[in-house]
Amino acid sequence: MSEFKMIVDYSRKIRETDFKSSISNEENIAWYGAETKSIQIHGECMNIALIGNALAKNDENCGLRNLDLIQKMIDCYGQDFIHHIKGAFIIITQIRDKVSIYRDPLGMKTIYYTSTVSGPWYFSTSLDYLTAHVGAIVDRNSMMDLFSLAPSCKEGNTFFKGIQELKMGFVLHIDRNKTVQECYYRPNNVHEKKSFEEVKKDVKELLNKSIDNNIEEGHCASFLSGGIDSSILCAVVATKRDDLSTYSLEYEGNSDYFKGYSYQTTQDHDYIEMMKEKYHMNHECFVCNQEELAELLLPSMLAHQGPGMADIDSAMLWLCRKAKKKENWILSGECSDEFFGGYPWFYREDLVGKGGFGWIKSLNERNYCLNERMKKMDFEGYLNDVVHETLSEVNLDPFSTKEENEIKKITHMTVHQFMQTLVKRQNSMSEAAGIEVRVPFADLDLFDYLWNVPWDYKFYNGKEKGLLREVYEDLLPSEVAQRKKNPFPKTYHPKYTELVREKLLKSIHEESSALKYFYDMDKLNQLIEERGQSIQTPWYGQLMMGPQYLAYLYQIDQWFKIKNIKIEF
Repeated sequence: MSEFKMIVDYSRKIRETDFKSSISNEENIAWYGAETKSIQIHGECMNIALIGNALAKNDENCGLRNLDLIQKMIDCYGQDFIHHIKGAFIIITQIRDKVSIYRDPLGMKTIYYTSTVSGPWYFSTSLDYLTAHVGAIVDRNSMMDLFSLAPSCKEGNTFFKGIQELKMGFVLHIDRNKTVQECYYRPNNVHEKKSFEEVKKDVKELLNKSIDNNIEEGHCASFLSGGIDSSILCAVVATKRDDLSTYSLEYEGNSDYFKGYSYQTTQDHDYIEMMKEKYHMNHECFVCNQEELAELLLPSMLAHQGPGMADIDSAMLWLCRKAKKKENWILSGECSDEFFGGYPWFYREDLVGKGGFGWIKSLNERNYCLNERMKKMDFEGYLNDVVHETLSEVNLDPFSTKEENEIKKITHMTVHQFMQTLVKRQNSMSEAAGIEVRVPFADLDLFDYLWNVPWDYKFYNGKEKGLLREVYEDLLPSEVAQRKKNPFPKTYHPKYTELVREKLLKSIHEESSALKYFYDMDKLNQLIEERGQSIQTPWYGQLMMGPQYLAYLYQIDQWFKIKNIKIEF
């Protein structure tokens, strides 16, 4: 999908011809506050045709992006029109001299913005477009995110001074006199007691409907890891169609060095074979070598528009490029764990009991190599503040138990912080490869429903995603249905570590290395010499340990150099 850009400027003298010419180029839309009415959309609204019928407009030829139907919804519902739209989108409306920018409820599309004191507002899906206007500057506030939350940021932040991200489920209203941000979506608490069997039936109906909405006539494709999420997608599609192609990823020589641990216990191959045997899908496994993976650290960083999840980003970009040679769109099992409670921080006592973000648990270990000036900054205090602020926005249920509200807190934090990092990773890598990735689990009706499902249902039989396993156990091989959750595969090959080590050493020895501003170089060199082995627990998520930390530092250093980022300390 092409990059979206927009300027909102009330400082000019307006003429009707200005407005008409300014919106003629979809790549750079400039609204100068003219007295008019207009709509733009970036992304997809999945239910526009249904809405058209519901409004008795009966336009059989309407498409998913029919702006006339959205206009009719605004005429009928006013500003509440947004509550009737589902999908992954950024919608911009101008009614008279008021511009409103809406981001979809689950944050599946991202838009950034910035403004100057007396100048216009700039909006874009590209951070590069915005830094061209206000500069690429990392200040002390940016460093708080970069060294405590990264590769994520506090919701609404970016790594750049003066550039913000519109939060998921928020709208930003701009007129000549003021700007207002409003949250238009939070899941509602519903008090309807249902049996486990009733919940199973409802979940199956909702997810199957979402899968149907995400596939088209003609050829169909999906990623398949042998995990429960992608296996469910493939099984549901394969029971209805015989044209399903599936794709997976392996690393060359990885099985010789794989060592299972609490976050990743098994490899994918055997489980994929079970799915192939049951459904006879047209499957292809792409094998990535370590050199390719290391060389993609820079392209993936540039696609992500900043440092990301190291080899995980590189591998996803590589996989999307391979899939693009055969497909234009593909299904993914992303967003299931956030909704069904599949991550360890939902249920492991050593993670749940500590509070905070369960995917950030080794901050001191991660920042050990920072220099003394940097260590004076209170990164832990900042992290705790972000946790507290995030929790203050949770729609807790005053009539529910403490335990159920704790799950709502974890769900909210995971969806608003961790999931957003994974969504941006998938979007940026797939868009860079030119392939559309569709995510049936990221369905608003499904999320709303699961928000009120009791934890003992979701954790049925003491298993993560126990509910989801029960719903689809009849469609899956028993071993697949009961397989412990495994994240996106990473490389364990020592060759990758050596390649990354060499790249990082070369980068930091250049005079322009930005890491010299932040790190004690003696400690950093020692960490590099030991191949990051002192980092034995994930410092972000479930996969990022020593080798990934070295790769992440390399991405940071190159990011500063390539983007000519200035430091304001």
